[in-house]
Amino acid sequence: MLHGDDDSVLKFAVPVLRTQGFKNSMARAEIPIRKEWDRFGNFTAVSGQRALVSLWEQPGPKPTAIFCASDEMAFGVIFEARRLGISVPGDLSVIGIDDHEFSELVGLTTIRQSPSDQAQLGTKMLLDELAGHRGAVRTVVASHELIVRDSTAPPQASGRSPARA
Repeated sequence: MLHGDDDSVLKFAVPVLRTQGFKNSMARAEIPIRKEWDRFGNFTAVSGQRALVSLWEQPGPKPTAIFCASDEMAFGVIFEARRLGISVPGDLSVIGIDDHEFSELVGLTTIRQSPSDQAQLGTKMLLDELAGHRGAVRTVVASHELIVRDSTAPPQASGRSPARA
């Protein structure tokens, strides 16, 4: 996993929630998480490039897939993979989150979400709470959708470990 590290003073919950969602999904699929494959970025393409370089420079088996906590970091992983001669998705599948406006152009598999719908829902809850409706502000799973494009495929049969990061 390429985590999104919120290094701002605001410390948003989104990076933590995305990491927890990844861990929960891996546990449900009974796929072990390999800590040596964890990388941190700052939601930029450059941090995605750096993460892939550091991952590929370390000795040992390589992952067949990388889950990125943002599409921008996934773009960086894809760009750097091509520079290093790593086939996406032949050698490495890449998935992001957000459905950035360039995701379709890049062929990125992503999880689509709607920030405007999320803002509308949050605003409604806040206004309802302010109007006296106790409990209106609550945790809600926002609508989202997996959009499968060209950056993901089943792992190739090879001597490499089919483990995923």
